[in-house]
This record gives sequence, structure tokens and C-alpha cells, in this order.
Amino acid sequence: MLNECTKAYRGAWDFAIDGVYEDNHTIFIGDIKGPANKGYGSVCMNYLKEVAVDQNVHVIKGDIAERDWDHLERLIHFYEKHNFEVNIDYTNKCGEIEWTPAYQ
Repeated sequence: MLNECTKAYRGAWDFAIDGVYEDNHTIFIGDIKGPANKGYGSVCMNYLKEVAVDQNVHVIKGDIAERDWDHLERLIHFYEKHNFEVNIDYTNKCGEIEWTPAYQ
């Protein structure tokens, strides 16, 4: 989660990547919440990847759902920028993303 430093934290985050541990070696990204094109996603993603490496997580993965279709190209760009493998099924309007640390 991230909060802008231009104002005090009052219980509501400005940006968050919602991720859960599927098991000891996998983090699943359920949602990314917050404004686009401010750099918050990159800050949070870089931190999530650092945590994954520190905790010996082997995979960060997630799904792309039909609800994401209105900003699909932005998501693909974001994940590819962060070295995720992105697989899109355009026919069924779904997809998967996956990142593995370089030491794997």
C-alpha cells in the first residue's frame, strides 16, 4: 500500500496491490487499486518483488479478467515493464501474468 506524502495518512491508502500468499512460494495478485500513470504501481510492484525475493517466493502470478478489458493495453504494458510473462486469451477475454525471480 502507498500513501502520497503530500497529505497525512487518514486511514485510506492512495494505492494498493492486493496480494495473498497461495502457499510458501507463491504470491497471487488479486487486484491493483488506485490512479493510473502516477508511478504508484511501479513503486508497489518493485517493493512486492523485493519482499518476494527476501522471503524466497518463487512466483508472483495473477489473472486478467474481463472487467480489466477497458484498460487491457495499459495492464499489458505495466506487467511487461516489470518483467512479467503475460498471456492473453482475446477470445475469452481473460489472461494470466507470472513473474519469477532471476535466481530461479
